[in-house]
Amino acid sequence: MARNEGVYASPSIHLSFLFLSFNNPASCDSGQNPGNNLHVSGLSSRVDTRDLESAFAKIGRVKKASVMYDPHTRESRGFGFVTMESVEEAEAAVTALNATELMGKTMTVEKVRLGKLMLGQD
Repeated sequence: MARNEGVYASPSIHLSFLFLSFNNPASCDSGQNPGNNLHVSGLSSRVDTRDLESAFAKIGRVKKASVMYDPHTRESRGFGFVTMESVEEAEAAVTALNATELMGKTMTVEKVRLGKLMLGQD
């Protein structure tokens, strides 16, 4: 994986779209988080996808990790997403890593909460 590989997200992109593009849309048809998808905020601008994956891999098996980047400046937006292999590993990651320091900043780790999806639905 390239050092700064991640997803470039403009501020106007709805969070549910980011979630769907980050995960398998088939698992989200019901609009529910299967429980293994995590939102990580408060990240240092120095944290890249590899760093994020490495931090969570100490707790359990990481299916996917991604830091969000501004599409114009290519700077980190300070948050990302991690999908763990199982609900149990995701819960362990929240317990172990929420409110802990990663590269000089305290990160917040919580399960992704899906609202009403805004992709062509009224």
